[in-house]
Amino acid sequence: MHQLCTQSHFLYGYRKIHVLLIRRVVIQCSVSKIQKIMSRHGWVCRFKQKRFNKPGNLYKTFKNTIDRDWISYHPLQELTIDITYLSTIMDTFNSEIIAYQISEHPDTKLALDTLEQLT
Repeated sequence: MHQLCTQSHFLYGYRKIHVLLIRRVVIQCSVSKIQKIMSRHGWVCRFKQKRFNKPGNLYKTFKNTIDRDWISYHPLQELTIDITYLSTIMDTFNSEIIAYQISEHPDTKLALDTLEQLT
């Protein structure tokens, strides 16, 4: 077992070592036995640590000015937008859809075309 681990430069885990031992008919034992022996001697496989080093926030955040207060006293004071394949802009004063646009792909162009309908 130690010979297989050193030949593979400790890149194989206990499952792969178990398969190699069975193929060579060196020893017949269970996977858990191989795992216990390898962990006892410190013959664990080496793996590359994944790095999650993303500096800063990837997305721009905005302050929540409405804060679930959907009551509006004037038209065009508070607008909400929903962007899927159908982009809509709704006025919270009377829940009327002011502008909408349909596209095959939800992208930036869809949002900008919907905002252009307001002007």
